[in-house]
Order: sequence, then C-alpha cells, then structure tokens
Amino acid sequence: MNQEKKYSAITEQDINNGLENGIFKEDGTLIRHKNGEIVKIVKNENKSIENFPSTLVQFNTININHTIIYQTDIQPYIDELIKNKHQKLVENLNTSYSKVIDTLSHYKTYEDRLEDLNKLSLESLSEFESFLKDIKQKEVTNNELITFNSYIDILFIYMISTYKLYNKKISADTIIKDKITKLNTQVQYIYEQLLTKSSKDHEGKNNINLNDSLYAKFLLENRNDGKGIGKIEKYIKYDSRFSSLSNFIVFIQKFHIKYDNYNLNKYYISIDIEKHNNSFYTRNSEDNKEEIVQRLFIILEKINSFYKIYEELIELGQVASQKVTSYLDEKPFKLLVI
Repeated sequence: MNQEKKYSAITEQDINNGLENGIFKEDGTLIRHKNGEIVKIVKNENKSIENFPSTLVQFNTININHTIIYQTDIQPYIDELIKNKHQKLVENLNTSYSKVIDTLSHYKTYEDRLEDLNKLSLESLSEFESFLKDIKQKEVTNNELITFNSYIDILFIYMISTYKLYNKKISADTIIKDKITKLNTQVQYIYEQLLTKSSKDHEGKNNINLNDSLYAKFLLENRNDGKGIGKIEKYIKYDSRFSSLSNFIVFIQKFHIKYDNYNLNKYYISIDIEKHNNSFYTRNSEDNKEEIVQRLFIILEKINSFYKIYEELIELGQVASQKVTSYLDEKPFKLLVI
C-alpha cells in the first residue's frame, strides 16, 4: 500500500485507540505511528488568535522526487471572518472591509472573482494604513485593537489570493512582507512601551525605566506562587529589549524593590539605581494596560503565524514541480478551498 494512502481513511476512534495502545503518539500538531510515520495532522483549534492558523502546510520529503504536503484546515477561520464581519468593522473603514469580506463570501460559494478579491484586499490595505500610521501608545483602545486584527485578516486574504493566482511568483512579491513587517514594528513598539517605557541613547542602546511599569507590577504581585514571574516570561517573548527571562533577571538585579505590606490593593515600588545613586516611589495606576498588553500579545502571535505561513507558501512554490500529494485529501491537491 502506498504510504500516502495508508492512513487516508483512519477515524478519530482509530486515533484514540492507537494512542491508548501505544501504537500512535502525539508530536506537537502531528499524530505519528510508533515507527515515525505521520498518521494525521491535528487541526488548529487555538482560539487565542481568533482561529488564525499557526501553520498552513507541512512538508515531508520521502525522496528527492516525492514530497508529501500535509494541509491545515483554515476553513473555520474563513467562516469566522464571514460570520463576524460586522463585529470587525471600524468607523470610516466599514465599507472597505465589508467589500473584501463580501467578495470572499462570493468566492467561497461560487469559486470565481478571485482577481476581484485580490484587488479589493490590496486597495483595502491602503485605506487601513492611513488609519494605522497615526496610532500611538496612548491612543490604543478597543477600536485600534480591532483594526490591527482586521488589517492582518485582509493581508492574509491578499496573500492567499496572490498565491492562488500566481503560485510560485509569490516569492517575488515585496508587498506582503513589507506590510506585515511594518505592522509588526508598530505593534511591537506600542507593546514594549506599555510593558515599561524606554528610550534610546545616542549609541542606540535602550534606557529602560521601570517606574510605573507593568514589569514592576508583575515582580511585586503573587510573589509566593510565581505568577508574576510567569507573566514576565510570557510577555517577554515579543519584547526585543530582552532576549529571555534570565536576561531580564540579570537586568533587574540592578534594582532593589520593596512591597508595601500595609495596603495590599496598591503597588508601591522603591528602586535604587546604583548608577545614579537615587531612589523614587510610585504607585502603579489602576488602568487597563495589562488587558491591552494581553490583546497586543495575541496580535503579535498572529503576526508570527502569518510570517510562518508566508514562508510556507514560498517553499510550496519551490516544490510545485515535484510530485505533491496529501494525506488529508484524496483529490488533486488544493491549497485552500475557501
């Protein structure tokens, strides 16, 4: 039996029985036979990035002339875009966004007007950018967060429609990578400044000020169970000023931090900076900064997944001339059935 057909009819019960009996094992998003063969790819059910797929395709080269491609089902994400269209509309951008999603819905139903979808999504990106470019740290509200997400959605539609129209030529496209990189830079800067303010000196080095920062708050809260440190470890993932939690700990060792035991509802911090030999006190204001940081973290996760998918599409174009089959579909391979 050919390897690519071997597990094509396997059921969920077969998978569960195989896992219980040790015949199959979980490997990230893959289910493998104990001999190493891939049995199934688990669909991405991660709701934290609004059904945005963390990957689109995975490659397994059997030999130099035979590449098997495993697909991730992005149908739930497309359906969610269409279903929640009105929830994503932002003032002055509703018409543009609505046209793109309506055209996407038409393409899903009739499988035509792909060129219109590609053109409209590109035009809509330009309209969104005029709004996004002026968003600053102090202006981030629910509308701005929705707009960031909507922009990524439209850029994703543009990327997929570009691939379906031009296949491997997508590797020459400069629009997609430039736009997602520019958005990532903007979102990451706002995210970092909400965690703790910093500025660059004349040598380009970061001067980081923990005064009234979320990092200081995290250090002081839940000190016994380590939840605050857990938050720092999580959010530092997209903070370019620190390479890791241990790197942050080395930085924080320059400071002496005290907790006010007399008022458990307020955070007071005393920070002695050896370099400047001074100290100051501050109360971390009770605002929604942490909630905004959490939502920006999800957006940065979404951007990170977008980068991975973009690279996968380029790689897919490079193997297009080889024999391509799929475990998840016995029909001729289709990247996306919207």
